[in-house]
Amino acid sequence: MDRWDVVVVGGGILGTSLGFWLGARYEGRIAVLEKEKQVAVHTSHRNTGVIHRPFYLHPVKRRVFARAAQASYGLWKRYAAEKGLPFQEIGTYEVAFDDAGVATLENYLSWSEKNGMAAGEVELFDAREMRRLEPNVLCTGALLSRTDSSVDYRAFTEALRADAEALGVMFLMGASVREIRASGDILEVFLKGGTEPIVTRFLVNCAGGGALDIAQAMRVGLEYSDLHFRGEYWVVG
Repeated sequence: MDRWDVVVVGGGILGTSLGFWLGARYEGRIAVLEKEKQVAVHTSHRNTGVIHRPFYLHPVKRRVFARAAQASYGLWKRYAAEKGLPFQEIGTYEVAFDDAGVATLENYLSWSEKNGMAAGEVELFDAREMRRLEPNVLCTGALLSRTDSSVDYRAFTEALRADAEALGVMFLMGASVREIRASGDILEVFLKGGTEPIVTRFLVNCAGGGALDIAQAMRVGLEYSDLHFRGEYWVVG
């Protein structure tokens, strides 16, 4: 019967990052459970790979998220340089289709500065300027966030896994959670196909699309349901 101080369920970029952070900060036995044979197989691999700057986050109402986005941008950029990972500042446009939308973009311009972005990182364009810059985009106006960046989240996750393992964090692959039982001040995690539980003092749920299933297996969040959907993207040109 394996005994751990912390078990993280989910080997995507969130669970792997948390495993690395815990390993770097605390002494103890830490394990990351991932149902696939490698990390970052699902959402952490199948996404646009864009790191967004906090221009669109309200500096008061969403202050914590804005501060986290601003701080993490520099951390990811430095990590990419240290590990030789792809990190391209490609920029993204937020477009408006009416005057109300333009007013929202003007708010974003103000918020970007309040959230710590430099003035040159964000620029507002009217319809005429956008026709010149992007002839295929028809809009009333647009905001360019110049330092929104494109990365490979799977490569980031794999690098973080290697760093976490170097700190003693154990990644248990092919470990799909079947059941979780509370027994006093410990948790027993049963895996599909196994009989003996993994025992832990603390469990962190980073299971992505399966997070609600994990929570409800522990009788938490029973009032919620989830809806899984897929985005469609096309490259023109």
